[in-house]
Amino acid sequence: MDRVWVVSYYDKGDPEATVTVFSDKRAAADYYTHILNKHMNLSLDECPVYNTFVKESYE
Repeated sequence: MDRVWVVSYYDKGDPEATVTVFSDKRAAADYYTHILNKHMNLSLDECPVYNTFVKESYE
């Protein structure tokens, strides 16, 4: 799996955003549609999945 779909929302007064990650684009779209009129600041994003992390030194 090299991509995931992320549905996130943040409502005024919430202490933090709610983030839900899906491996299936259709499932993410269905969930997004289901909560579309229930939350403010709603987004559906496609994101890469990384397998490595390299920390570079800037000395």
